[in-house]
Amino acid sequence: MAGREPAPEELAAADVVASALGGRWESRDGEDDPPGMRDFDLILPDGRCIALEVTSAIDGAVVALSDAASDKKGDNSAGPLPASRTIGS
Repeated sequence: MAGREPAPEELAAADVVASALGGRWESRDGEDDPPGMRDFDLILPDGRCIALEVTSAIDGAVVALSDAASDKKGDNSAGPLPASRTIGS
């Protein structure tokens, strides 16, 4: 089975990490890529390449706090998760 196109949350996470490191990202887990491929390559200004795999973990207390702060009910109807809920601890 071929890869898939990145989800909006994965793209947002790649943007956050690339911005923090001053680099750019390239998708590596698209439809034409082999299965099991990492999500992104981060290309740093000095030319180094860092593999990035975006994962998420749900912590009920963190989700409840985030939902309360954003006046949401856990249904993600307002769009992608904030990057802190996607890549944060």
